[in-house]
Amino acid sequence: MTACGSGCVHGFYKNGKRAISIGDLILVLEGKPRSEIKEHLNAVNSDSSPSTATIKNCFNEFKRGLTTVFDDPHPGAPKTVTTEDKTTKIHDLVFLDRRLKVREVTETVSI
Repeated sequence: MTACGSGCVHGFYKNGKRAISIGDLILVLEGKPRSEIKEHLNAVNSDSSPSTATIKNCFNEFKRGLTTVFDDPHPGAPKTVTTEDKTTKIHDLVFLDRRLKVREVTETVSI
């Protein structure tokens, strides 16, 4: 199964094969209440049907305009680059004085 960040499952798999997807479900059951969709999924995938809460989350996401199965980029600091030169400098510093503070290492190596 694949899922977006909100917990909406976009593909339901049974025995390694895709049985039904939310996109297919929206097209087939357009305008149907969640309870009918849950019944339909139980009939199609009785042993691996998603929970009612998952279906509710999916409906809410599609109402908000979800159009992709991929997560949005996550905020945060960009990834840093580790080079052999920096690693060697840090190793040598710690080898000489194991009581160095992180601040001292970052200032010395210019990280």
